[in-house]
Amino acid sequence: MKNILIVEDDRSSSDYYKAILRDIKDYNIFSVDNTDNIFELIKSNNIDLIFLDLKILPINGFDVAKRIKVELPHIKIIAQTAYGHFQGEDKLEYFDIFLEKPIPITTILESIQSLLK
Repeated sequence: MKNILIVEDDRSSSDYYKAILRDIKDYNIFSVDNTDNIFELIKSNNIDLIFLDLKILPINGFDVAKRIKVELPHIKIIAQTAYGHFQGEDKLEYFDIFLEKPIPITTILESIQSLLK
């Protein structure tokens, strides 16, 4: 069983991702709407993959990803944002996949499956 964490402050986006993933028996889905205590949550739930909004607060997605890749490099991170201009920045080295909203269901599923083989 793989553990996926959805980090998304927009409730409709979070509900969309949870609806897509809830019927897949191989995944446990966790969800938070901010980055308060996120590192403790990741460690205590043995998270395998994080679906991370870049504009989340209080710690933005770039800083969260950088720390995870330093402390827990085995965790896969999918960046998701409505701001595609981030794609060209060096900070993207901390993400395994970068997706721009709106994200089609097939893209979400294919991305997750490719990282959790």
